[in-house]
Amino acid sequence: MSLIRELFFESWKDHEPKDAERKAVQCPPDGVLAKRDIVYLQQDDHTELMDIFFPEKAKGMLPVIVDVHGGGWVYGNKELNEYYCMELAKLGFVVCDINYRLCPVTDLKGQVQDVTAALQWIFDHIHQYVGDSEQISVTGDSAGAQLAFLVCAASANEAYRRSYEITSLSKPIKALGLTCPVSCLHEMAKSQDEMTREWMQVLYGGEPEQSSLWNCSDYADILTDCKELPSIYILTTKGDQKYYRQSLALHDLMNRKQIEHVYREWESMENKDLGHVFNVLYPACQDSRAANQEMVYFFLNVRR
Repeated sequence: MSLIRELFFESWKDHEPKDAERKAVQCPPDGVLAKRDIVYLQQDDHTELMDIFFPEKAKGMLPVIVDVHGGGWVYGNKELNEYYCMELAKLGFVVCDINYRLCPVTDLKGQVQDVTAALQWIFDHIHQYVGDSEQISVTGDSAGAQLAFLVCAASANEAYRRSYEITSLSKPIKALGLTCPVSCLHEMAKSQDEMTREWMQVLYGGEPEQSSLWNCSDYADILTDCKELPSIYILTTKGDQKYYRQSLALHDLMNRKQIEHVYREWESMENKDLGHVFNVLYPACQDSRAANQEMVYFFLNVRR
């Protein structure tokens, strides 16, 4: 492993104590039940799990949200987002919080395969957990938003399905919520920053421009090639120093292509400096609850 790659992975290890400290002072919301560590994919070399949350006093079949955690494709797990998912469940949803393989154990193709498998399992089994398979929306934060978008687009495009070696989902996704999405993979792969270029080599499993996925992974390609997309809600904030510019670029691109969507730059109601994926990291604060309520209202009111 090169020195640059070693330094790259070391930089992500710094997130572990910070996330542990953040969660140590947070509490799970009341009134939410959980079914944990449900196997959605069993392979010879790996097993993938999800947690499912739903309101304690659920009546009838509920709409479903699937959450794809962020972490730069190399870090994280479902536990990072569990309180966020529980807050969403309190709003009257069944919420599926999924794991997927991380790089460098796999690459972007393997992650798309895992998330696709999770969605198909949910379509097939969510009725056992009071979930309505006709009302499934997907959300993701940061790199998880990129994965969520890519999986939903690839499922409806034959060429993309061949590239990622997946099959089409049995039903359409109703809506898609992108929180502070990483959007510009091609730009990152050509970055002047050596560590960013190394990051993209990890994601693509080699030189990005030589990958079979190069022309079917960046938002610019997806929005050109894939015509059957769910209704899309984009949430960002100017305080997102990492990816605000990429969220804005995605919004501008969708406008140029006349793709209907909702774009929201959240401004704090509490005069706080909101950062990257604020509504996921701190789901119980006033701004986060308001932002998340707006997103799920969008999910509920989409007409396919």
